[in-house]
Amino acid sequence: MLIRLDVNGNPNLGTLAVADNSSCIVSPNFSDSRVDEISEALSVEVQKATIGGMTVIGALCIANDDGMIVSNIIESEELARLRETFNVMVLHDRLNAVGNNVLLGPATALANPKYPKRILKDMADHLGVEMTAGTVGGLKTVGSAAVLNSKGILCHPKTDAREVAVLEEVFGLEIEFGTANFGSPMLGSAIVANDAGAATGTPTTGVELNRIESALDLIE
Repeated sequence: MLIRLDVNGNPNLGTLAVADNSSCIVSPNFSDSRVDEISEALSVEVQKATIGGMTVIGALCIANDDGMIVSNIIESEELARLRETFNVMVLHDRLNAVGNNVLLGPATALANPKYPKRILKDMADHLGVEMTAGTVGGLKTVGSAAVLNSKGILCHPKTDAREVAVLEEVFGLEIEFGTANFGSPMLGSAIVANDAGAATGTPTTGVELNRIESALDLIE
């Protein structure tokens, strides 16, 4: 299922939520009705949280079915609540907006090449993935420049042939190019997705929706 919604006028669903195939974390700004919509679209349980008192959950957190990594700005009470449900690692690095800097799949990931090798190994070990450094659309913030599930990847339209080759090797998935929210190439910021569905902002056009559905194989 693919839906469109805003949260208090903000269409950047990928910055406000993070999801895997069993759960979804959203900002407290989501109303109960919005939580219900996300839960139905992604077919998961949804809970609200903040990280460091901030609501940009999708920028500060990544998760797959094996674990979660959160920014080191997280407060002790917030971390304790998340650890009641998730296997959480705190990322201690200056590039602590991990959601913007890592494009995470079920078994592999692409990360900002500015991360030290030690950090890449720690993240890979925690999430049970193989992690490669690279760019998407010439951007090091790969998590905000693409969105994926286990069925496909939708990338920044300026992703070049070299980057496509790396993405295909890393993820083993078909790649398409597109935008969301009426022309934004920052797809990871605009969309939250898993294998069951996705949510994007209300400005997303019909053509953009079709491309999202096609790339992530969400057509019912």
